[in-house]
Amino acid sequence: MKKLLLSLILALGVLPVFSQMPDTLPWCPPGATWIYQYRTMFSTNFCVIKYAGDTLIQNHAAKKISRASLAYLGIVQGEGRVLSQDVVTDYWYNSNDSIFFWDSGNFKFMYNFNAAVGDTFLLSNSNEQCLWNPDYPDSSTVVVTSVASYTIGSRIFDAVFTSYNDSFQIGTILRNIGSTLSPLPQINPGPCASGVIDGGIMGFQNLECYFDSLRGDFAFNNRPYQPCFGLRTSLEAAVKRQVISIYPNPVEHLLEIKGLPAARYGYTVYDIRGTQALSGEWLGQELEVGSLVPGVYILELKDQTQSAMFARFIKQ
Repeated sequence: MKKLLLSLILALGVLPVFSQMPDTLPWCPPGATWIYQYRTMFSTNFCVIKYAGDTLIQNHAAKKISRASLAYLGIVQGEGRVLSQDVVTDYWYNSNDSIFFWDSGNFKFMYNFNAAVGDTFLLSNSNEQCLWNPDYPDSSTVVVTSVASYTIGSRIFDAVFTSYNDSFQIGTILRNIGSTLSPLPQINPGPCASGVIDGGIMGFQNLECYFDSLRGDFAFNNRPYQPCFGLRTSLEAAVKRQVISIYPNPVEHLLEIKGLPAARYGYTVYDIRGTQALSGEWLGQELEVGSLVPGVYILELKDQTQSAMFARFIKQ
């Protein structure tokens, strides 16, 4: 027995130590999933972004990206069932370590993984709005303030740090991962003052988790609720349960709701401050929203079991 114990001790003593290594894996491999935390007028929720395939747009080999906004209900934040999903499709592509995103019929620059100190990024995003400030700039230039190494688990990433006091911001960029602040360029909530930016979203706060089939899971925040795996797999549930769609959006007068089974629903429309603006019963008819002042609104539908579904829309 002593010889056996000694053999085990010696064996354990020479086991290899897995040291940290520079990350050299590609951007957006199969399974790539980013999970960002964001604030709305109602709560703090999550945005799950997942690589969903390849396509060709304007002769660019682009990545198809599914983006789902996930809201949770429970006594403890993060617990409970998914309440609402807003699944949309984005398109991104990589050219010489620069990442571009599809916006209003064209690809726009997001960031460059190889940027050096003093380099500048011209940022804009037509989906972002600074409400109550029509003169807010529609683009701004951020400066690369420093570059350094960023260690997560056993991997060392090259990191590009950008300025935060501009009209738009993109935060810190991890090589071949992306921004640790926001999936797309976003309006800076500070200069915007109103705080509400896009569809009731009051600003992305941070990258919570990242996963791909080559690197595995990376958690950026240790939280007592909703581990990365649970958030990541919620995207599939969101896609399966995405039954509410609205048209047109933006809307001037009549809002059409599609995809719901025939039933009696109660509806409520909230403004960006969470104040009830409209309410009534929905039986399949178009909703008249012409009386609303221009801005961003949240439509809530409840069936007879009080299960709630949400969609956001812009009133022109």
